[in-house]
Amino acid sequence: MLLINMSHIITDVYSCYHMISLISNLYNSDLSYNAIKSKLQKEIGSFFSLREQLDQLRYNDRAINFFNSELQDVEKYEVEAIRQARNYRGVLEGSSCNFALDRILNHRIKNFIQEHHVTEFSFFLSVYILMLAKLTATKDLIVGIPLANRLDKSIRNIFGYFVNTLPMRVYLNENETFNSFCNNILSKAFKLVRYQDFSIEHLSRKTMGYINNIFTFYNQELVLKLNNCKVRKIALNTETVMFELTNQVESGSNYYINFEHGKFFTEIAMEEVYHSILEQVLENKIIKEIQLVPNLGKSYMNINAYEENMSTKHEHIMDLFYQIVEDYPVHIAVQCHGVCWTYRELDRKSNQVARLLLNHYPEEKYIAFSSYRKNELIALILGIIKAEKTYVPIDINTPTKRLEYILENLGQVPYIAETEVIQRFNCDYTKIMDIAEMFHCLELYSTDKITINLSFDHELYTIYTSGSTGEPKGVSVSNKNLLSLIEATREQFDFNSRDVWTLFHSYSFDFSVWEIFGCLLTAGKLIIVDPLVCKSPEQFYNLVSREKVTILNQTPTAFKGFIKADNLIRYTLNLRYVIFGGEALYFNMLRNWEINHPLTTTKLINMYGITETTIHVTYYEITHKDIYKNDKSIIGVPLRNLVVYVTDQELNILPKGVKGELLVCGNGVVKGYFRNDELTTKKFVYVPRAKQIAFRSGDLVKINQQNQIEYLGRIDRQIQLRGYRIELGEIENVLMREFKLDACSVQLIYYGEDDERIVAFLVVNQELFNIQGINHSLKEILPNYMIPSHYVRVDQIPMNVNGKVDRDKLIQNLQVNKAFFTKDIQITDEIENKIYTIISNLAKTRDFSLDENFFEVGINSIHIVEIYHHLMNAFQIDNFEVVDLFEYTTVRKIAALIKKQKKQPSTQVNRAELRLDKKGKKVR
Repeated sequence: MLLINMSHIITDVYSCYHMISLISNLYNSDLSYNAIKSKLQKEIGSFFSLREQLDQLRYNDRAINFFNSELQDVEKYEVEAIRQARNYRGVLEGSSCNFALDRILNHRIKNFIQEHHVTEFSFFLSVYILMLAKLTATKDLIVGIPLANRLDKSIRNIFGYFVNTLPMRVYLNENETFNSFCNNILSKAFKLVRYQDFSIEHLSRKTMGYINNIFTFYNQELVLKLNNCKVRKIALNTETVMFELTNQVESGSNYYINFEHGKFFTEIAMEEVYHSILEQVLENKIIKEIQLVPNLGKSYMNINAYEENMSTKHEHIMDLFYQIVEDYPVHIAVQCHGVCWTYRELDRKSNQVARLLLNHYPEEKYIAFSSYRKNELIALILGIIKAEKTYVPIDINTPTKRLEYILENLGQVPYIAETEVIQRFNCDYTKIMDIAEMFHCLELYSTDKITINLSFDHELYTIYTSGSTGEPKGVSVSNKNLLSLIEATREQFDFNSRDVWTLFHSYSFDFSVWEIFGCLLTAGKLIIVDPLVCKSPEQFYNLVSREKVTILNQTPTAFKGFIKADNLIRYTLNLRYVIFGGEALYFNMLRNWEINHPLTTTKLINMYGITETTIHVTYYEITHKDIYKNDKSIIGVPLRNLVVYVTDQELNILPKGVKGELLVCGNGVVKGYFRNDELTTKKFVYVPRAKQIAFRSGDLVKINQQNQIEYLGRIDRQIQLRGYRIELGEIENVLMREFKLDACSVQLIYYGEDDERIVAFLVVNQELFNIQGINHSLKEILPNYMIPSHYVRVDQIPMNVNGKVDRDKLIQNLQVNKAFFTKDIQITDEIENKIYTIISNLAKTRDFSLDENFFEVGINSIHIVEIYHHLMNAFQIDNFEVVDLFEYTTVRKIAALIKKQKKQPSTQVNRAELRLDKKGKKVR
């Protein structure tokens, strides 16, 4: 065996070809050793004798002008999408892919080249550029072209590193044919050849990084020809690469293709994609018609199991509910604060609600409401549906201006609300009904069953979500949408009449629709959870244990608190399923949970979903291997009432392993936004190749080689924070409109593990700007979860050359924050100092006073448990629960409570011996 290892520091590929040729000639020669040695000494010059010449490639004014013109407006040489960080050893991790084109394809390529008068080099370079551009959704990119740089014949036989890599900038004109594209590439290549001895280091572009993708064409095959020997080429797999992507093409008896690539391409079937593009370019298609996935069935048959006409014996949701009432009349349906209603009682109460609504509002289609969490809430929802109307849930804490907008957008519809809401609702609204009075009047109406004639397209509910324009947008979900979800999930879950669910989430958040109807339409028992209990992981944990809850729906953020409570309290749990939704789940957070709760007992299910696609889109059952070895956010496969595609921004469908936007089609997709045709047209699009209307989710995903969808983040500026989807643009528009700012930018900033916050960067003329005034005003417009945690005054919003906000430069202002006003903290004693330190460390700011609500300076519900335990460790406060921190929301209030207790006789116990019983009370 002959093994030759040639370092790229001292040699280039041209030298390799020359060496292999010399070895072949030497082996096959009849000359003596001395004769061969003498011959080589005459033919081969010294690389080192040329070192000074090589170290200073020619300075060329024409070359500088050429490259400055070509690279105008280019920020970086790198193709951003494939950029990869080096590992701790300073190398790029990657792999390789090698294959030869078959004889028929070789023949077709040679005919195309001859017929269209292009070169092999320009043909294969054009194929490479198209492949890279379409895989990365990039139209303007830089490709590195290594040139031999051996213009002088006297150095062509010298071994050494002469090669010079120059940048070729390519902008795709999607309306030209492939042949035209090839000719343009050939023209660019000729221009580069003129300057192959020019170093781009002469350009005054110090911050452009490096070229991270390379194309090389060899017009002969690298082969060792030895007489009477059979030589076989063996492709070696590599684990490290020089660049994020390298494509080498060798021309010989057959074309031989080699890719070396980084992690971006790991799950992409490179050979399959390359062949696909070759087949299409040989037809000389227009660039925009060339697809990465020409055959939908082949790439998507394993992920989509769509059933357009799923069999169901039920025509509407209430038909299914009536069946449950008939089968389980005395089974507990709902429970709140110890008050239980059976399915028969709930059915009769909702019948009365329906008749009252039909009597008072016979012609109205929409009924909006704001209610406390109680059994009557569920009766109201069912009653509105039985009256063949559409319910519009508005959280009881919704800011007044936002509430007014929703009611105006709906068109002055009836609004049923609690007395508290009506009293603060200061407008001349004539269609308001007090919910307490309404239920007091129900005795006047019959409890008999109501005959319902709901069509498949009847709108069951309309939920308002964050909108980028500065106002919320309405999403109406039909009977067909929800019924298809219930039917589709029967296959994955075995919900039954012994299950106990919790209504944990706000009824204005669509996750609650799943909690309500997922439970009631499978004969389960629904525990309505008090909002204060929801805010205390320990109290909620006690409830789940005490009520023997079997089905738990949680956002990952909320479940982190539940895991901590489980580690602290350790009661017996009866959970069969924990279903995650609302935000990205990374499985390693579940390690502490899985240690105590085997997956054979409690299944963990990750479900991705969107309001516009009826709550849930995908299903994935988490495994032990996922929890310990998978750092991805896998969301699984679509439910059988839906079909998904991954596309680029032009709606071209992408192959497995390629990042793109998730598009959702099927029975769960709603028809559009409420009275917003412009946004509906933008987000609900017709996909010609799929022949369906699809919803553009704005979520970045890819399909891995196991046919599972991996969630990668957002394409637009919508964020997911503690289960809520928030449009940052809505916050920006409200700030600009309400406070007459010169400019602003709102960003989601990472402060640490489990700690992301909304930060507003403001450009204002006033030296003193009242932040407390901003917060007070915003509370009248935006829900609490959308109000920024911090405000930073900046001189201007930095932009990049493309006119977009330069996020990196903007975030630098956090370190040099110019305070809007200096607060006089005036800490008076050690108690206040300790409390202030605890809160400021978590808030990561000391720019707040002792009387300022800490929820307005960066503290959120995730921090509350930590604050509670810090306070208990420092002061051992009696009769103090986590939920009390939602009442004592300032440093001074907490300090006053502690000082008051210190003046009273001590009732303290050893905290190490303190536990909570199943009723949430402290016991030794």
